[in-house]
Amino acid sequence: MADEERTQNDDDPQAELAEGQEDVGTEGSSEEPQNRRARRAAASQARKQRLRERQEAEAVGLDAQEIIDDALVRSTDSLGKWLRRNSTSLQVAVLVGVAGWAGWGIYSWRAAAARAEASDVLAAAVAAERGKIGDPAEQGKLNEQKIIDPTPIFADVAAKQAATIEGFEKAAKMREGSGTSLFAQLALAGMLLDTGKFDEARAAYEEVKSAKLTASDPELRGRALEGIALVEQAKGDKAAAIKAYQELQNADIPGFVELALYEQARLHRDLKQLDEAKQALTKLKEKIGTPTASPMFGIPSGYLQGGLKALSDELGLEGDKPATAGANPITQEQLRALTAPVQEKINSAAKKAKERAAAGDEGPKDVPASTTDDKAGEKAANEGE
Repeated sequence: MADEERTQNDDDPQAELAEGQEDVGTEGSSEEPQNRRARRAAASQARKQRLRERQEAEAVGLDAQEIIDDALVRSTDSLGKWLRRNSTSLQVAVLVGVAGWAGWGIYSWRAAAARAEASDVLAAAVAAERGKIGDPAEQGKLNEQKIIDPTPIFADVAAKQAATIEGFEKAAKMREGSGTSLFAQLALAGMLLDTGKFDEARAAYEEVKSAKLTASDPELRGRALEGIALVEQAKGDKAAAIKAYQELQNADIPGFVELALYEQARLHRDLKQLDEAKQALTKLKEKIGTPTASPMFGIPSGYLQGGLKALSDELGLEGDKPATAGANPITQEQLRALTAPVQEKINSAAKKAKERAAAGDEGPKDVPASTTDDKAGEKAANEGE
């Protein structure tokens, strides 16, 4: 009976471990005979050894490929269970993603179409502004070079201006607040200014100035401020124009600062405020002489330099001194010291020529006659002294 129990315990690792622990716990009992305690200790050690061997055998029972396959099977099974548990949520997420992607695609397509349409309208307005005056019936016909010129033809200037204003108004109302709309608004304000509609032009410039995009676009801001100043000039209010140009100067936009200084100097000149005009010109000289890496936004430097020179001459400002290569201007004493050796050679040649003339020597044929002339020699000597 004891042998059967021992056989069952050998087959059950947990039973072996429990029995081994029991045996170890009773080893210290002094009531049992010495030989029985020894046998139980030996049996316990044997059972522990068999348990370790069995565990080691289980650990190395699979080769590398079988271990990998087992891991894949377990992972696949876990993934399948997770997918079955969350299938509804996954379907909803996929549908939302597809719907979002389709919506973004439709929005992008419509936005691109709107930008293209606004650009086409603005291009048509620019073409009208650059149109020709003539017979509109000739539009679309071959010219002398057998080419169809797409430039619009208008019966008169009024018709051309009306078509241009209409085109810029239409472009300005498309995608309001965008760059295309604001630049169309600037062009419309310019046309209104050219046609003498000063109040409408100023309102258009003010609208561009207050736009949200203008705060981050220096060219839009500069053009709007310049336009307001031009309106005041056209209305004959030079004091208000000076104030507007001062605001443009304070905006500190490269190119527009220089333009604002020049226009202020010109307007101060017209108002007989000569000191203020000279101050503005002095600042302009400093600005033009300072190189900058920022764009000038199409402000021609030649125009400013020409205007600066003309106003400086008119107001009697001292011209710029020639630049020197890191040295002070040369003095008269230094100039005489530098030219003295050359002058001595000239005097010596004149003296020899005089002596030859007194001795009747004709002198070398390749020497010009003026070199042997007494008066020429004396003149050269006097100049050297």
